[in-house]
Amino acid sequence: MCVLGACGAPGEAGRGAAAGAPAGEAAEVPGVDTSSLTRDELRTWSAFVSELRAPCSGVTVSLKHCVKDGHQCRACLPAARFLVSQVRRGKTPGQIEAAFHARFDPDRVKRVPIDGAQSRGARQPTVTIVEWADYQCPACGAANPFVDQALKAHPDDVRLVFRHYPLASHPLADGAARAAVAATRQGKFWTMHDLMYKNRDKLDPHGLKELAVEAGLDLPTFIRESQDETTQQVLVADMRDADRLGLSGTPMLYINGRLFDLDYFVMSEDLEEWIEIEIELARGAPATAPSGARGQP
Repeated sequence: MCVLGACGAPGEAGRGAAAGAPAGEAAEVPGVDTSSLTRDELRTWSAFVSELRAPCSGVTVSLKHCVKDGHQCRACLPAARFLVSQVRRGKTPGQIEAAFHARFDPDRVKRVPIDGAQSRGARQPTVTIVEWADYQCPACGAANPFVDQALKAHPDDVRLVFRHYPLASHPLADGAARAAVAATRQGKFWTMHDLMYKNRDKLDPHGLKELAVEAGLDLPTFIRESQDETTQQVLVADMRDADRLGLSGTPMLYINGRLFDLDYFVMSEDLEEWIEIEIELARGAPATAPSGARGQP
């Protein structure tokens, strides 16, 4: 993840209540396919669904009993399936437990402001992704195809809201963010956004002018508005909202108010599953993306 001041690998979460994965009987949860798990993985998964509590208020039983006893908690079955994928990927018990809480704890959902931000995708979304990003950030560039693929895979359900956070450690990021805001004022935000991600070697002032012309912008107006106070105010507002939410690096994604925490989740492996779970929670039935959507930007 590209953090404020440096880029580095995410740290490993501490070991939690299911650490050590006790070798008890294999659990059976209706609606959960565990056939892809090895014997040891099945024991690990069984320990988690037997020990972790249902992520719904008023339900005080384990995930396993939440599903088997028919409690009215829509999150239990998706959570049990989620744990299958986490175990299968070889994560440590501490990482799995931390990912579970990040993904399902009700108190992790925050109010994420989006007023005035540019967005595209579903008109009446089931899933709203709010992304803070930096056009020069390598991690943002790597994440962009997966976010785009999510929009294509779920055109009636997913909407992306983009907000700016140019990092001081990236000398061309501020100019690129200003270029995007200036393009917004000529109705060309997404055109300029896409061009900058596709041409990340052209984020210097000369390159941005070339991209502005390619985007069909009036160049003198673009140059003037890139530098004016109104553009600066947009960037300050975006960055202030991100700081209030605790931004520690870019990209930062909130999905339906919940942080897609890059310490525990990987775009190529987890984003599509996360979206499918959100759709299932909203509809009460599993969502299926088009063939080839998962992990294929």
